[in-house]
Formats: sequence, structure tokens, C-alpha cells
Amino acid sequence: MRRTVMATNPAASQGMLIVAFLVYVPLCAPVIGRRRTELDPFYHALPWLWIAPVLLSAPFGRLSRLRVLGLAAYALATAVVMGGCYGPYARPRHVSIGMMLAFGLVFWGPIHLAAAALTEAVSRCVLRWIRVFPDRPPDGRPDDAIQDSPSRLTRYFIAVIAIALVFPFAFRAAAFGLARRGGREWAESDWQDRTPLLFLDFFDPEVSVGDIGCYDPVTGLQIDFISLGDLRRASCKAYNEAIAAKIAEFGPMTIVRRLFTLAELSTFLGSTEFAPVGEFPQRPGQVSIGREEMGGGSLFVATAPSKGDVLVVVGARWLATYHPDGRMLQRVTNEHKGIAWTLEESGPVLVEGE
Repeated sequence: MRRTVMATNPAASQGMLIVAFLVYVPLCAPVIGRRRTELDPFYHALPWLWIAPVLLSAPFGRLSRLRVLGLAAYALATAVVMGGCYGPYARPRHVSIGMMLAFGLVFWGPIHLAAAALTEAVSRCVLRWIRVFPDRPPDGRPDDAIQDSPSRLTRYFIAVIAIALVFPFAFRAAAFGLARRGGREWAESDWQDRTPLLFLDFFDPEVSVGDIGCYDPVTGLQIDFISLGDLRRASCKAYNEAIAAKIAEFGPMTIVRRLFTLAELSTFLGSTEFAPVGEFPQRPGQVSIGREEMGGGSLFVATAPSKGDVLVVVGARWLATYHPDGRMLQRVTNEHKGIAWTLEESGPVLVEGE
């Protein structure tokens, strides 16, 4: 009479799934009701760990009706949680239990059921292959040849647990790697199209809201802000590094000759006669100037021949420079970045010592 490698224990099998679900819910709590861009990729890997308990509980239960019902219940319960983590919610922070139930059971339910069935089948194939199977001993194998099966089962548990522990870290590393590669490819494409950007951190105190869409006076790159999210930030950083390498090799963009440094702007303000802007909006050449655009109040304009006839417009709150074709090139906030001025009847007056 042959012995089975290990006695089946349906209660242990079901108990493992119940405990696993109770651990799974708080594990996914940081992801529920959060946008993907708000979290580190590590947390987005956690909801997928629901598969590990299926593998760990497989050796304890025969493929019986009770086992199938337990797996189905576990799959659907985790599908509801997954519905809170990933769903088509316009406002994820306001996701409700009802929304989780509806989307989780309708969308994620079939996926989890199929994944659980596939995982169960794979686990039993693996257990049969390593000669550890609870339903029956391996055919044609004598009892004394399977005495080392418990050590094999231990290695099986260690392998599954190790994969589950490593998976979030591996997923995070892969996600950041793909983001950085995407940033480099994006930079290469923009450089070929001659439309490269310079991404700045919105929360940098040296960065002004008015910088967006303008051009960096050192490189001639158009400025944009880094979007929220760790992956987006990594992609933009890789983008900046790739473009910086291009600038170092080929030099700055040609538009840089039309841009002012802060020192040049200070000199221009202190030595140039400005003309008041009359009617609003005014269109000198191709440039349209509106009162609201500059924060209201009086506006003064002057042309900078040394910068290719760039138009300099000064208001009480803003100073902006315009390309002759109408593009805004630079915008500087009054009393920011070391430059300040006041408006008098004759025009802007530079405030020394700022």
C-alpha cells in the first residue's frame, strides 16, 4: 500500500485563503481610491499578490467541490478589492463600496476566476512534477523513493514566497526602467523634430508659473512642468538628461539669440525708453497684447533690435518678451528672480538692489 506524500487538509486550505484575504485588504488600502500617478509603482504591484495564496494553499486541498468553491469565493472577493484599486473613476478618491462591487464583479470577476483556475492548474502540475501531490502518490514510484518529498514541498513554499516578496520590487524597477527609456526615446524624437523641451519642477521656488511655455535663455529650450507622479518624474528627468547631452554636443537652440538673461533684462529696463500701450488689445506687428494677459493696469512696450526686434512688454506684475511672429518667448514676474521694477507715467523704472 502506497502512502500519499502529505495528508490533505481542506480546512487548512480554506483557512489560508481566508487569512490571505484579510491580509490582502489592508495591503491594497494605499492603492484604493488613488490615481496611478499618485503612488510609487511598488504599491501598484501589491494588488496582484492575490495569486500567491492560491499557489500556497494548493498542496493542502484536493481538487474537490469545496476547493473549487473556496477558490471562486476568494477570486471574487479579491476582484472587489481590485475594483477599488483599478477602475474607470473620474474621481478615484470618492470611490464607494457599491462602485467597487459593481466594477470589481463585472470586470475583474471573470478575470480573477480565470486566473485562479489557471493558477490552480499550474500549481498542481508543478506539484505533480516535483512528486509532491496531495491527491495520490506518483504512479510507479516506491514509497522509499518519495521520502524526500517534504523537503521538496518546503522548497516549493520558499520559492512561491520568495517570488511574492520580490515581485513588487522587481515590478518597481521594471516600471522605472521603462519610464526612463521612454523619456530618452521621447527626447530623441523631439530633438529630431527640433521641438525639444526643458522640464522644470513646479515646486521649485526658483520656478514661476509664468515660465511654462516660455524659453530657457541658456539653452533655448521651451519650458514645461514635470507632471505629478514618480514615473512621470523619472521619465522627464531622463528626457532632460538626454536633451542636455544633445545641447552639449550640438549647442543651444537657435532661438537663444532672441532671449534675455536676467542681467540683460535689467540693463534693458534701465536704459530703454518705453512707449505706453493705448487701446487694448494692441497688435504691434504680429504680437497681440491684452490688458488681462499682463495682469491689468498700464502697459509699456519697446523693441530690442539687438535681439532680432523682439518686443518687450512691461506691466505692473509681469514682463514678457515676444518673437516678431507672435510667440511669447519669456515672462518674468515682478520682484522675482532678482529683478523688480515700478511703473511710472514715463514707463517702467528698475528698482536697484533687488
